Amino acid sequence: MFAKIGTFHFGKDHSNPFGELRTVLEKTNQTELESGKGPIAGSLFVLPEAFNIRKQYRGTKSHSHIYPDDPCCLRGIAKEFGVAFVVGLVLEQGFGLLPRYSSAYLIDASSHILMCHKTCKDNFEGTGNNDTKRNYVACEVAECDVQNPYVYEIEEIVIGALVCVDAHPPCGSNGPYKSQGLAAPSPEDERRKRVMTCMDKSDKKCKIVCVPACISNDFWGGQVGQSIEFPCSNKIVVLANSEPHGVKSFITNESGRILDSVGDDENRVVIRPLKRNEQGTYTC
Repeated sequence: MFAKIGTFHFGKDHSNPFGELRTVLEKTNQTELESGKGPIAGSLFVLPEAFNIRKQYRGTKSHSHIYPDDPCCLRGIAKEFGVAFVVGLVLEQGFGLLPRYSSAYLIDASSHILMCHKTCKDNFEGTGNNDTKRNYVACEVAECDVQNPYVYEIEEIVIGALVCVDAHPPCGSNGPYKSQGLAAPSPEDERRKRVMTCMDKSDKKCKIVCVPACISNDFWGGQVGQSIEFPCSNKIVVLANSEPHGVKSFITNESGRILDSVGDDENRVVIRPLKRNEQGTYTC
């Protein structure tokens, strides 16, 4: 079982994501050791959406810079610190012949596993070569889940992933829906419900919903003490954000109440221990 769970808020220096991550993990490990809480080894960290594009997600003055070995670089960091990541990555598919999806991966020292693709649209979705304004292509709902949720047998845990607006599309708005929101409920909402239901059916006692994001509002701003409006129960929700002035990155308990958060234009980790409660499930 993972001993701790954390979220990485990525609020600045977006051109150097892996270097910034390594620096923050080093500082966090030292802080945890000095406080007597033990090392970060054995932890699961959630990282933001499109973590590897090497520019601010909403920045329109620079191009994305993505590389085929980005997952391997994260595997190296995972091995170095003895941790695992759920991370949002944008990668070229099929030598550039397939759509450039925004995807969630589970990465540890030995593997990188594609969990799902983002299916809802935001203002930076679209096709074409101008990747200053188009960061990704929205995936069809019927094709977006590859291994989602993922049963992580090594750690006796089930992990669900929803990339950014896929986790909580704005009510009454057709804008984020690839299907144009013509159905009620929409295919996107049905898909999210399906992922949650699959997690519910798992016999694993530790259930975590990971949300790699770049999000400016929603989720009560990520304020500690708020209970998020999210269609899940008995699941920990972890959101990692890269928007400097948006929602704080946060961790909830299994009831959806935000326990810890971090935000603004800084790069920092929030980390909490995982522990079994009286009902036999896990909380933090």
